[in-house]
Amino acid sequence: MQQMPRWDAMTWPEIQTLLAKNPLVVLATGSIEQHGPHLPLATDVLIPTGLADRTAGKLREEERRRTVLLPPLAYTYAPESNGWPGTLNLDGETLTRVAADLARELARMGVAEVLLLNGHMESPPFLWEGMRLGRDSHTRIRMVNWWDLVPASVLAAQFDDASPGWTVEHAGPVETSVLWALYPSQVRKDCLPDDPAPGRPPYRKIPLEPESLPPSGSFAPTGTASADIGDALCEAVVGQLCRLTREVL
Repeated sequence: MQQMPRWDAMTWPEIQTLLAKNPLVVLATGSIEQHGPHLPLATDVLIPTGLADRTAGKLREEERRRTVLLPPLAYTYAPESNGWPGTLNLDGETLTRVAADLARELARMGVAEVLLLNGHMESPPFLWEGMRLGRDSHTRIRMVNWWDLVPASVLAAQFDDASPGWTVEHAGPVETSVLWALYPSQVRKDCLPDDPAPGRPPYRKIPLEPESLPPSGSFAPTGTASADIGDALCEAVVGQLCRLTREVL
């Protein structure tokens, strides 16, 4: 797979040359969070990273040379997954401060165009507030959740109108399919769960009731997942990311 150039793989003179080109700096944001018995804890980081790389593969060479992928922001706010081993959280205030510091550092170096490509549903309010606080008057920041780039028509076509919906899409058929397409070796295909989607009320509650969560950690059955479906969903997302990238550049 063609990769987007990595910030952390460059030397400082290479970064200096890149900054002179007014690049688009991409930050993949996700979580280290349980994703059922079949997907790795880093699923929410791997998906936006893989989508960034697929996007780079579709760009022209001169466009790709003006994009760069920061080391991902993996730790986030995921308290609903605290009941399973492996989940690592930052609280909301800490995450906001981390995002603000990153925005401030990028602004200090004169970065004007930043894209947050997010893979974790609970992060955006903290990330957005932090970036807003840390940016300067010359920094333009965009943030997109990758799933918001999947047209409803594409989702319906791939799942025969039987997609469980985004509110229960955690380690479910969509995430499983997309990761399967991007990183097939990361999906434990002999451990695919078949939990029914839990009935979730139209509100959130503290404390969280453990009985409202599926035992496997997957919020929807994964029997319909496949790499082919994942490829179709990735293609839809990458098309929109290419348009966004070209608009910025």
